[in-house]
Amino acid sequence: MLLSRRCLLIATAAWPGMARAAPALEWVAGNLPPFAWESAGVPHGLAQDLAVAMAQRLGRPTQVTYLPWARAVRTVEQGDHYGIFPLARTPDREARFRWLVPLMAALWPLHAGHGGAPGDRSAP
Repeated sequence: MLLSRRCLLIATAAWPGMARAAPALEWVAGNLPPFAWESAGVPHGLAQDLAVAMAQRLGRPTQVTYLPWARAVRTVEQGDHYGIFPLARTPDREARFRWLVPLMAALWPLHAGHGGAPGDRSAP
């Protein structure tokens, strides 16, 4: 069963005063394989590669700090100079972030075993 189709994006916290000189953008990400993750201090994933390539083309910093996912989202919401990726665009996040560019579309399937409801471990 297909639950939903979400677009993974690069986003920054929504903030007023975009016309003034902005401080350098700092990138944060959460471990979300296969899109972006850090293993032994080395970043991996297609979203990681796309975000770094975009930053390089714009002459922006390419350093990404990996944080636990909830902390990465809170960090971006509390500061006006952070960017986060990959972030699914959902109705509850729409007004909380400034959406910059779609990275990719992803399908999220839901799988269940035969003979039981999802989470029911009593079925053979």
